[in-house]
Amino acid sequence: MECTAAPASRRGKEARFADEVDLLAPVARQALSELNTHLLLDSGAVGETGLKRSADGGMSAAWELSWPEQRNVRVPPVLLHAYFGAGFHHPHLRGATVGDWP
Repeated sequence: MECTAAPASRRGKEARFADEVDLLAPVARQALSELNTHLLLDSGAVGETGLKRSADGGMSAAWELSWPEQRNVRVPPVLLHAYFGAGFHHPHLRGATVGDWP
């Protein structure tokens, strides 16, 4: 695979982010599906937002795993969140318990 320089324009960075979300999506779904299968015995549900643009012009995509017991006690789902804020120089990946990964 050829290594290319990072795009300098905002438009180029957003295009690269969209490509990265496409690459991340199957991995995120698989990881959450495996947690559901092996830890929750298929009692949970994996959901995803797809790539979205926010009102401020940023972009994001999220994948989550929720299950009945977690929803009943109003605990947040297991969440993976990729986002590229309007004022950011680069995107981030966030996990519900470990914070942000630049």
